[in-house]
Amino acid sequence: SEYKPIDELDEPYNNPDIVVFHGVYITKYIHIYKKLLKRNIPYIIVPRVSLTLGAQKQKRLKKIFGNALLFNRFINNASSIHYLTNNEMKLSSAFRQKHFIVGNGVHIPQAYAKKTDKGRNITFIGRYDINHKGLDILMESLHYVKKELNQYNSTIGLFGSDYDGGQNYLENKISEYGLEDICTVHSPVFGEPKRKVLMDTDIFICPSRFEGHPMAVIEAMAYGIPCILTDGTNMLDVLEIYDAGWTATLDARDLAQVILSAVGDKDAIYAKGQNARRLAEENYSWEQIAEQTVGYYSQLLETHVSHSAMADI
Repeated sequence: SEYKPIDELDEPYNNPDIVVFHGVYITKYIHIYKKLLKRNIPYIIVPRVSLTLGAQKQKRLKKIFGNALLFNRFINNASSIHYLTNNEMKLSSAFRQKHFIVGNGVHIPQAYAKKTDKGRNITFIGRYDINHKGLDILMESLHYVKKELNQYNSTIGLFGSDYDGGQNYLENKISEYGLEDICTVHSPVFGEPKRKVLMDTDIFICPSRFEGHPMAVIEAMAYGIPCILTDGTNMLDVLEIYDAGWTATLDARDLAQVILSAVGDKDAIYAKGQNARRLAEENYSWEQIAEQTVGYYSQLLETHVSHSAMADI
């Protein structure tokens, strides 16, 4: 769809105090930011992992030329970069720009996920982007411990939308590794069906190679679900502080052992789940996120107005 020029938007949006760009590599943004500069309107970029080292390696040559020709100026002229986690900021160190850190927010449900003695339900929710989400590593890890998972009556439910043949890849791997008894692939879930999936989940897993601040993980924590996470999720620091789950590397055998350790410890599932809920309540409620974000916006506007006034003297 076409972007309307800011001048043509209805009041008061045709004269914004500040503009927030979500994402970086969107060519239509280039024309918009240049108009903002001419009107002396400050803007913020929320890169959502686009500036991290891992993301910059994706389509590397295209990014090198695109940055040099278009996007470096877009990034460098921003009043600030809004990172979602401290780790995302660290992994984006090649772009040394003024920044602040505020994570994603989530609705905190009243109900907790149910824990039963019937088995261990492990859930993944996300796009079936095999490389990005580390699903190739997950499939291989399940292959190593499928016998033990069967003994624990553990199942792994994958819920997501197809991406570049990812669903077919997963179904082929389930057949190749003989995982039919423990692993199932489903369409994406939203609203009430998603709530039901989370309420029946014992452990949430996110083995991503890189992320900004994964909403699926935050939502799972809000339901009191402990999580198995890799470093690419950008959430290991807070996970370890709250003892809200288990950490794993992107090595299939290591991930397999972490999964096995998690499903075999019922008491830890409960305790870490309680910690996950507390983590979400204390850090990711929409009220807290909104207050922090508006606070940073206000600071940026005050600085911008002050600098503009000095320039006019």
